[in-house]
Amino acid sequence: MNRKTASRKHAVSVGVFAMLVFFLCLFFLKIPARADISSAEDPGEVTTAAGDEEVTTAEESTAPENTTEENTEETTEPTSPTETEPEQPDYHEAVEIPLSSPFTYGNITEDTELVFVTGDQTPINVRGGAGTEYPVVGKTRKWQSFRQLDTETDAEGKIWYKVLIELEDESYEGYISSLVSRSVYLSVGEDPFASYLILMGFPESYASRLSLVHAQYQAWFFIPTYTGIDWADALYAEANPDHAVGISLTYISKGPSSYRSMKHNNFDWEANAWKGYDGGNWTLASDELVAYFLDPRNFLSPYDDSIFLFLNLLYDGTQTEEGIRNIVRNSFMEDGKHKYGESFSYPAEFLRIGQELGISPYYLVSTVLQEVSAGGSGSVSGSYQGNLSYYSGIYNYYNIGAYTHGGMTAVESGLQWASATPAANANAYNRPWNDRIKAMEGGARYFVYNYIGRGQNTFYYKKFNVIGASLYTHQYMTNILGAYSEAVYFGRAYDASARAAILSFDIPIYNNMPEQPCPLPTKDGNPNTRLQKLTAGDAVISPQLNVNDTEYSAAVFTGTVTVLAETIDAGAQVEGAGTFDLTEGKNLITLTVTAENGDTREYHLNLWYEDPGDLTPVTSYTVQGDLISGIEPGISAAEFKENISFADGVNWILSAADGEEKTDDKLMQTGDRIQILSPNGVVWQTYTILIYGDVNGDGMIDIFDLVGVRNHIIQTAELAEISFLAGDVNRDGTVDIFDLVGVRNHIIQFALIEQ
Repeated sequence: MNRKTASRKHAVSVGVFAMLVFFLCLFFLKIPARADISSAEDPGEVTTAAGDEEVTTAEESTAPENTTEENTEETTEPTSPTETEPEQPDYHEAVEIPLSSPFTYGNITEDTELVFVTGDQTPINVRGGAGTEYPVVGKTRKWQSFRQLDTETDAEGKIWYKVLIELEDESYEGYISSLVSRSVYLSVGEDPFASYLILMGFPESYASRLSLVHAQYQAWFFIPTYTGIDWADALYAEANPDHAVGISLTYISKGPSSYRSMKHNNFDWEANAWKGYDGGNWTLASDELVAYFLDPRNFLSPYDDSIFLFLNLLYDGTQTEEGIRNIVRNSFMEDGKHKYGESFSYPAEFLRIGQELGISPYYLVSTVLQEVSAGGSGSVSGSYQGNLSYYSGIYNYYNIGAYTHGGMTAVESGLQWASATPAANANAYNRPWNDRIKAMEGGARYFVYNYIGRGQNTFYYKKFNVIGASLYTHQYMTNILGAYSEAVYFGRAYDASARAAILSFDIPIYNNMPEQPCPLPTKDGNPNTRLQKLTAGDAVISPQLNVNDTEYSAAVFTGTVTVLAETIDAGAQVEGAGTFDLTEGKNLITLTVTAENGDTREYHLNLWYEDPGDLTPVTSYTVQGDLISGIEPGISAAEFKENISFADGVNWILSAADGEEKTDDKLMQTGDRIQILSPNGVVWQTYTILIYGDVNGDGMIDIFDLVGVRNHIIQTAELAEISFLAGDVNRDGTVDIFDLVGVRNHIIQFALIEQ
């Protein structure tokens, strides 16, 4: 190497070194002022949340003034944010501070000042000093708390909290901006942890229950999520409102009867049974049952696994293959059983899927157990014969798309969905699911895309969508107990060592909640309070007995009457029936029906008693008992009324068989009625019109009546009551071939029927 070349290389090396030093100096000379919310390096404006206030800070210029080559190798101290040079702390290496640590404030003897992180961005910086120009010494997130050591103000007048960072193996100091945190006092009391939770924002009715959980699991971290929704609005939306009937279902035959709704005609009084949904095994859940499962406070308990309703369902590294085995024990997914002859390990495969997709494998297997139970469902058999198709080698572990419709069972519709090959622009979720592992993984992708990725990252939010888009409508299941059941399965995965770890629970809070948690309904028994029979001697009951009315009237001629009532359900009881001595005029009789479940319903029977005198019509027509005959076919109602009258003061109307009052221009017909009304407006006595040969009640004798008689004879359509009497034209007590001949002869005018 010649001297000239060596000198040139030496000069280049010095230049590169000088330039490197220059840029290092630039970095240390001025660190850009930035919003103190994250370690992101994006330039421009950054918006941060400060409680209910938004604060925007702009990047400051980083260009040094009067920089020359001569000073690029000099070491320059960071520029002071104030005129007085602060004492620089020993900077700690910036690390992610664990989400939570065991509550360390349980034995306080005096009020302790804490700092709660309130900013929504993740992560939020902890600085080495009071200002954004100081290095980041740690990263925290919303709802973490620290002991407050002091309060300082930066050059811009913004407040910073000096806090103590306490880790398992070390402690150090740092600063958090007041724009993303708040200072509170934890007061000495009987339950410091409950006070701590209230400071976080939990209502007292939450805090007292979570304090019991904390006493058993001291590393668990509880995060309050404010839905911003009024409790009454949420309950209305989830409890089968008019616009979403069927949004919350329960078993049609399991649990107390109060689990099932009485809204939307969900109970058929006449059939004495609940209305069935989704194949008939489900019915509408009652408002009380929905309220119980909607109220988060009912599941904040250390005594069962229902609190897992609120555990975050993301994969976080704490889930293990052994934990999966704990969940699937004694099911078809347990290693060594393999009901369908699989050669793979369900626990191992679900762990792999969870790791790759970022979803809890515990959640996945819990959902499978909830949907296909012990594996007996055709959804995972691979050989299901549906009503419309045979699904060989098709699997749907999560019963996605499974509901009864179009002549298909729920299992069949789910397998049809699983067997589809969607269009190229649709999300296929790895369909068709013609392989077990494809089905397991594809269903997991479905949950990640449609639920976990949308913020519905707990079992609770999957059932009750009260935090994301499409409120109340983007919900995985209609079974009101479904999320609870999945959470209980889920809890099996967490043995004592797993429960000792730091677990994060996202717990929703509503506005204007009841003071105490909504109770589980317990009332049981058939709720039917309806009558199937109500009589008062021979009196006509008005209106005709039905399942809706409770007010009835009747009129009687005698001063003593026996009232009888019979319930639709044999388990119901009636009080108030019996024999009564009446006073002249109006008499009120009250009947009370008590259903098997204790529900009651009152019926009122208004009886009018009076001796009306003679109610027999004065007419040239034939009156036999309550029948009036001798009326020629084809005459009008006006002609009929000219030939009939009653004693003075008798109030009567002429009506058709359907009860409508008959106008003068209408023809008289078999089945028409004369109704005599009592002073209270109910029917005292009824006479029925009979025109022999007018079988179908249209006022004429023609081919239609002939067909009616024939059909009765050949037993294809039986004549009943007044139509039978009209068909018995020879008055021998039967309707037979002789009556058929009689009607025919009348039609052809060979021999007219004598009226």
